[in-house]
Amino acid sequence: MANLYDLGESNRICRAFAFAAAQTWSELRDFSEIEEPSITDYRLLDLKRMCPDEVQVIKFGKSRESKNGADWEWWFGSGDEWFGMRVQAKKLNLIAFPIRVFHTIGTILLRHGVE
Repeated sequence: MANLYDLGESNRICRAFAFAAAQTWSELRDFSEIEEPSITDYRLLDLKRMCPDEVQVIKFGKSRESKNGADWEWWFGSGDEWFGMRVQAKKLNLIAFPIRVFHTIGTILLRHGVE
């Protein structure tokens, strides 16, 4: 079975996400008070540095986030083939289970959960 952190040169995006995940867990362990916007900024910077040609990021300010419900939009691909998605980041409280996440888009309340 392949080690997720040793995927070779052929899959830079997977290696970048594995690195970003490890960094996030390390930072949360060392400084649990770190805020979600800081985590987001650091991880988006990591991805930009590690995959400048394969990942494009559009970060939304508070005004746009309140309208579209996303902290950022990213695009994966190359040439004329790209796949995009919007992401709403949340810093989870790992002590509280089940995990319940609430946020609003305009006047709509969205609920998410992990059991």
